[in-house]
Amino acid sequence: MARTRSAQSAAHLATSRRSASLRDCGEIMPLHSHTAVTGIPPPPNVCLMGDGDAGGAASAANRLGAASRLGMAYRRWASGRRLTDVTEVYAWAMRSIRRRRYCIVVTVSGGISSARVVEPFRPDRHGIVRFGTDPSSRKVNDIREDGTCLLVYQDNRRRSCVSIECSASIEPQTARPRFKPLWTAFWPDGPGRDYVVISCIPQAMEIWAGYAVIAPDPFGRRSLRLERRDGEWVAATRDG
Repeated sequence: MARTRSAQSAAHLATSRRSASLRDCGEIMPLHSHTAVTGIPPPPNVCLMGDGDAGGAASAANRLGAASRLGMAYRRWASGRRLTDVTEVYAWAMRSIRRRRYCIVVTVSGGISSARVVEPFRPDRHGIVRFGTDPSSRKVNDIREDGTCLLVYQDNRRRSCVSIECSASIEPQTARPRFKPLWTAFWPDGPGRDYVVISCIPQAMEIWAGYAVIAPDPFGRRSLRLERRDGEWVAATRDG
């Protein structure tokens, strides 16, 4: 009996504390609706609650309504902190791609695009990205033919994507090419005639970021496009 009363008292105290904390909230939303913008902190004065807090009776309409309100709360939060300075955006993009281990490389041949995942080297101080591959691969043939490629870096945690349009070429083979030790799984004897390095020089890039808030007008429906002109990065306009 004593244990029952103790449990009831604890439950009542927890409920009281929860009610007091909720009174400080300007807006209350189910926790699961926040996954719509995972990685982005909830805006100020918005409290998240689990399904159990709502008694497990939240309807689909309520969930949609909560998600809609959360979207508007994010819009208000993000609109006042957008990153627009070209130098800062470029620096952010470079930091972002340096954090990624893999990227997608898109090449074109005969008007047909081909995409594959590669493990590139980190960009150098000029922003040049390189990756190693087999000289008989399709991407090498495409680059020899077209001289360009598109690199796509996605960061789900930070809700961001950086795509880089590059001029691309096969670097001359040297005695000590760039090579990652773990790649001996694919080239047991190390880099030789069956290994080449592709050099990708950025000419333009498009960036969208939910957490850093790189999202030009109309808000969130365009990427910010930068182009390299006369050795300098400048903002450009482009639909898409």
